Amino acid sequence: MDMCKPLLSRLEAIKSEFSVLESQLANLRVEAKDIEAALRVFNRYSSEETDKTIILNEMQSSSAINLTDAIIEAVTHYGANGAASAEIQNYMKDKYGIEAKSTTLSVTIQRHRQKGRIVNRNNRWFLSSLAPQEGAVTKKTPVLEAQGNINNLF
Repeated sequence: MDMCKPLLSRLEAIKSEFSVLESQLANLRVEAKDIEAALRVFNRYSSEETDKTIILNEMQSSSAINLTDAIIEAVTHYGANGAASAEIQNYMKDKYGIEAKSTTLSVTIQRHRQKGRIVNRNNRWFLSSLAPQEGAVTKKTPVLEAQGNINNLF
């Protein structure tokens, strides 16, 4: 039995070292996976052609538009009819998933107005170039023409 004690203690020491090495190996495997993932990302973004493609995709992606540009696009979408604030808000939510608070939207719209990009006529927003002139009657209806004729009779 005396000869077995050193062998048993050596066996325990080897088992202990082995378990330490197993945990180190597990840690190294996790680190290796992280490095491989980082290398894939690096390779994806490192080539010049890929960089151009990524930039173009980001520019075209819906999440790449900011609130300011989305408002102008929404007003442009409604064209000569103009857009109410609620319509602008709904357009941005539907097309881009942008959910702006009404106060934030109002402030941004006012900035566009101050810079002369858009104008407000009858609670509708128009691009400055498409806005009807203030006070101008865009289309005479038969009722208005009839009223005008009646007024001329008296």
